[in-house]
Amino acid sequence: MKKILCFLFFILIFCSSCENVTLKSVADYVDNKKDNDSQINNDNDPDDQYHDEDDISEVPDIEFPDMEENDLEEAGDDDIEEDDTSSFIPIAVCGNGKVEGNEVCDGNSIDCTELGFTGGTAHCKSDCSGWSTGGCLRDCEPGSKKCDGSSVMECVNGQWSEAENCSETFGICRGGRCMDPSETDSRLDFEGPSFSGDKVLVYHYSVNGEHINSSGTLTTAPTLSPLSTSYSVPEGMLRSDLRPPVPEHLGVPDIIKNRHLKMHEPVKSFSLGDKDTFYVYDFGSGSNRAVTATLRNVGTYCEIWVEDGSTISNSNIQSIVDEFDSVIYYLVTDNFYDVADIDGNGVVSIFIGNLGGYAAGYITWSDFYTKQEYSQSNFRDLMYIERSMQLPSMKSTIVHEFQHLVHANRNLLIEGDWNSGNLYYRWIDEGLAMAAQHMYEGAQTDKIYILNHSSYNGPTRDGNSFLYWDYYDQHKVYSDYAMAYVFIQYLRIQSGNKTSIYREIIECLTNDYRCVENIVTKYVHPEYNLNDFIVDFRLSLILQDDSGPYSFGGESAFKFNIPAFTGSQVNLRGGGGVFINSPGTFIKPSNAGSNIIFIGIDTTGN
Repeated sequence: MKKILCFLFFILIFCSSCENVTLKSVADYVDNKKDNDSQINNDNDPDDQYHDEDDISEVPDIEFPDMEENDLEEAGDDDIEEDDTSSFIPIAVCGNGKVEGNEVCDGNSIDCTELGFTGGTAHCKSDCSGWSTGGCLRDCEPGSKKCDGSSVMECVNGQWSEAENCSETFGICRGGRCMDPSETDSRLDFEGPSFSGDKVLVYHYSVNGEHINSSGTLTTAPTLSPLSTSYSVPEGMLRSDLRPPVPEHLGVPDIIKNRHLKMHEPVKSFSLGDKDTFYVYDFGSGSNRAVTATLRNVGTYCEIWVEDGSTISNSNIQSIVDEFDSVIYYLVTDNFYDVADIDGNGVVSIFIGNLGGYAAGYITWSDFYTKQEYSQSNFRDLMYIERSMQLPSMKSTIVHEFQHLVHANRNLLIEGDWNSGNLYYRWIDEGLAMAAQHMYEGAQTDKIYILNHSSYNGPTRDGNSFLYWDYYDQHKVYSDYAMAYVFIQYLRIQSGNKTSIYREIIECLTNDYRCVENIVTKYVHPEYNLNDFIVDFRLSLILQDDSGPYSFGGESAFKFNIPAFTGSQVNLRGGGGVFINSPGTFIKPSNAGSNIIFIGIDTTGN
């Protein structure tokens, strides 16, 4: 009998805290999250994860077998065993810093070695259901395969082990599997250890950008010399979007912890000409500053706030509103995701002012906190745009930042994955933001310029991996932007020119490289992993065919002149690679890292 009383008490207490979410909506989301924790499932309709508070028609009745209607009334002291405490389950409150009930963790972090990785730090997921392991390290991903000469190598317990030798069946190894030689491109030599061709791709076969392997000593490549990695970027650096840091003392916002995805009433109502104080991050000084801004225009889907003292004409502001309402809003919400509207005012706020440094625009997670949680939060669906840019650049940057905003709505607010904004996911988020710009105005020629121009492409020449976002290196980060943009466009083209893949990636629940890998296996090649696809991508930068796997589908903007690496050794992050010139035969270095692969390339047509 005590078990029944405890269970009823638990139900009453739990329901009293569910002011904004039904039991069914919580259960549906948790079940869905668990089902998709280890694999990608893009078929879930996010609208099914949350329900109107009054919609309880589908909540099943709770039945208690073997219990008569008057059992509770007749229950006496004799029915309760004083020492029976085995059925007590503490009520779990995620976010209070205590591991309770069925919580795996609560706001804490652990060393990844405790989870079977070789290093890194794992952070607790925002729903306390487990660990976010995107920052964990291992030599290879369990179950992944690669080629080492004619051998198929499989990752077992985080280490490479030979699974098959293709030479025994007169095949060759390609993409971690044995293939008939007639199925491969005759211009490419995957076998080794002696590689033919006038160029060689040296690639770190890993999707973990934190992991570093040495190429070994490149003794057979011509004109090798010690290499300086000090890059000189010209004056007038290209602007980019940046991400202000969230103060470390702040935990997960209440809007995520308590699932309050939208305010019932706007926080504050404003009229044209009203002023408000905004906290704006200055990328020049590296700190927030309080500025006064005036509400200059309100459209159907956006409102424009302009920092006082800025000289922006009413006609330009009206042009931005018109473009957002008629083009930008639909382009982003149709192809990427939907707006959260956290403040309940029905519009997206756009602040135009002085951002400092070389920032073109940004959004910040800080604005998901209420004023009570963080006094310098602006608590809006808010984008920040640099005022000194020309009007077309402003509009393009708004497209870029709007993708970030709706992407955050899905990953952070709906899925509750507060860690999805970490650097290991940044290449996907930025690649999609530039994909939105590509849809809006065509090829992003400034990104292609970075790959081709000697003033910017030093990091690309030296094997920079876009899987590792060099956010705090103003020189390397340009290469990250450029490579992420070109790679996502290569993915679109190789997927049959499907722009629908963008929303599929965002709706993926793992929020890591598997979101892209799923697209590759679904639309490009069922046996490919992400590494295989990146290898083809890097080969396409050199071969530049008009069609096929080593092409950009004949789209004229994608023409490249990637410089050859000229050093005698290079340390490559996972996903990084260099091209070296070869006299015709290249011997694999005996001291190359375990994840380094080599591919000979014949670009002469012989």
